[in-house]
Amino acid sequence: MNKSDLVKSISQECMIPIKTTQKVLDSMLNLITEALLRGEVVSLSNFGKFFAKYSRGAVKSVPSTALRVSVPPKFVPKFSAFRALKRRFLLNFG
Repeated sequence: MNKSDLVKSISQECMIPIKTTQKVLDSMLNLITEALLRGEVVSLSNFGKFFAKYSRGAVKSVPSTALRVSVPPKFVPKFSAFRALKRRFLLNFG
């Protein structure tokens, strides 16, 4: 499912116009992104939490050339599913 499929599904389920649904989804994603950039954790009950994690720098080697490359430290976005989501997933696929 991609973003447009998600918008259509939400629009049909909630019986609201697609343009309104698109604005709400875009706004939600922007707010989550801005919160992560501020270092905040975004927690959605019974779903999961989004957070920024610090990734240490490292020196990696490229297998095809044996060249060593330095990877700088950085913050990366992460998602952690809550227990309720994991249980539901396991019931369907476990």
